[in-house]
Amino acid sequence: MKRPVVINEVMYWFAFDSMGEFAFNQDFGMMRRQEWHFAVTLFRRALSIVGPFAPPIWLIKVGFTFLPWFWKIGDWFKMLAFCNQQMLSRMKTRPEEKDTSSFFLDEADKEGHSESMQNWLKGGTATVIVAGSDTTAPSLTFLSYLLAKHPEHAEKIHAELAVVDPLDLNAISVLPQLNGTINEAMRLYPVATTVVSRETLPKGIMIGDTFIPGNTKVLAPRWVIFRLKKFHLRFLPGEDGKEVLRDMRDQLTAQPRKIEAYV
Repeated sequence: MKRPVVINEVMYWFAFDSMGEFAFNQDFGMMRRQEWHFAVTLFRRALSIVGPFAPPIWLIKVGFTFLPWFWKIGDWFKMLAFCNQQMLSRMKTRPEEKDTSSFFLDEADKEGHSESMQNWLKGGTATVIVAGSDTTAPSLTFLSYLLAKHPEHAEKIHAELAVVDPLDLNAISVLPQLNGTINEAMRLYPVATTVVSRETLPKGIMIGDTFIPGNTKVLAPRWVIFRLKKFHLRFLPGEDGKEVLRDMRDQLTAQPRKIEAYV
């Protein structure tokens, strides 16, 4: 290939196609056609309202209730309708190999298809589609960017994968260089909603010199938290990444998705 590749697009195509395979046993065909599926464009418009309105969540709830057709709120409901349609289509098939939907449908069959179960099924379907594609794509994009910027780490990952079966999930889940690089990319560029609301413990909490009363909603922005000096690591040339991770004083550094639980 003699022209540059827009990795942002390719990773979104790959992530959405992969999500379709895992969740619904179908391929949305974006990698083959090298073009966007209308649903992805719809999702990106709909989800763009989450960030700005995450702190005053009551405001977006008012919009959902009284203005479902207005602005990008309409895209949100179109997104949910698309998600529901994918599950309805999946219910008409019986694939030989289990996919993610199989577990949802098995639970629905066991509990009975009541209205509450149908709502649960719709919510689960939307979560699988959005979380399985809209977070995967930027994560892969940032990971590719960091590896291109630091190719020496790409070489180390290649060396790790050369001696294991890349299809063996148990084997690749413990590779220190691979998993350390993924975690570091997620720390530097958190792709989920970065302003997460949490409720303080009943006894309250001290943040610096400020006391926050119990049962108070606080915002924990991942972007800021992940850049605190207490979470910085320094690897010396030639140092074994596995040893550094084992000896780390604060294990939260290696688990970026769990940090906000401690705030």
